[in-house]
Amino acid sequence: MGIRMREITELTGGDADWVESLIKTLGTLGVPTEPASLDEFLEDARRTWTSASDPQPLINLIGAGLGDHLATRLSLGWVNVSDSRGERLALYGESDRTLAFPLDAVARRWAGERGSLMQYANATSAAFTRIRSAVAIAGPPLKIRPTRPCEAPLAPRCDASVDR
Repeated sequence: MGIRMREITELTGGDADWVESLIKTLGTLGVPTEPASLDEFLEDARRTWTSASDPQPLINLIGAGLGDHLATRLSLGWVNVSDSRGERLALYGESDRTLAFPLDAVARRWAGERGSLMQYANATSAAFTRIRSAVAIAGPPLKIRPTRPCEAPLAPRCDASVDR
C-alpha cells in the first residue's frame, strides 16, 4: 500500500454547475452565505433532522454557502482534490497554493464537533492572511534564466541572471 499524493484539478463543468446550484438554492431559501446565517440554518436543520434521512445533501448545501463566502472574501477558487481521503471539493488559493475544505468543516460540525462555522471562517481567513503575508515578505520564488545558452545538457556552469 503506497501513499497517494494529493492531486488538485479544476472543477468540471458539471461540478461547477452543481456548486452554483447549491448557492442559488440557499438564496431561494433566503439563507445568506454569511457564516452566522449558515450556523443558524445548520442548527435549525439539526434540530428537525430525522435519522431516517441522509444529511449529506444538507451538508453539501451549507458547505457550498460557506465556501462561497470564503471564496469571495479570500479570492479563492473551487477545485477537486483527490488524495488518500478520496475525492473532495475544496477552495484553492493559487498564489499561495493553500487549500480549505468548507464541506468537510460543515460535515464535522454536523457530526457534533465543537465550534461554529463563524469560528471556522475566521480561523481560515486568519490562516490565509498569515500565509499570504509570509509569501509577500519572502517574495516570489527566484527565477534563474541563462544569459547565454548552456552548451551541454548538464553544463557545470553558465552565466545567468536572477529575477524576482
